[in-house]
Amino acid sequence: MSLIVDIKDRLLDARKHNDVVAKELLSTLLGEASLISEEDFKAGNTTPTDEKVMATIRKFLKNALEMKRIQDSEFERVIGHSRYDGKTYLMGEGHREFMEKFVPKMQATDREIEILNEYLPKQMTEDELRSVISDFKAENIGANVGSIMSFLKTQYAGLYDGKMASQLAKE
Repeated sequence: MSLIVDIKDRLLDARKHNDVVAKELLSTLLGEASLISEEDFKAGNTTPTDEKVMATIRKFLKNALEMKRIQDSEFERVIGHSRYDGKTYLMGEGHREFMEKFVPKMQATDREIEILNEYLPKQMTEDELRSVISDFKAENIGANVGSIMSFLKTQYAGLYDGKMASQLAKE
């Protein structure tokens, strides 16, 4: 089943269960992922490829993670400590209104990240990536960083953190 069909099915399910966050996220995701270029349209390709959909999902996830970072920063600025340190009981009465309005937005962002991550393939751990790179180096004595990164891109596209891979390739 294609990703676009899976998103449509999940959107229908979100509508049935009145899951507002999933409904809004998935309908926006579906709209953007379904856009096709003029060249694709002229060529008769009216269904987006899974690669294009995956790229859209990654873009949405990047934006959601940035929103989470901003929200966490704002929470800490207003409340005086992180939302993860368990000290919300120290919150003053003046912060209640902020919490009532802001925390649901933070929870919605967390839920969006959770939904988007479900579509992405499991990322390789640092140890797994290190092992793949060392195996490649053993088979290709004197391999440079460019050849290692090229190998990873062709064999493991989307399954690793590029920054981490680059650092490990340089070791």
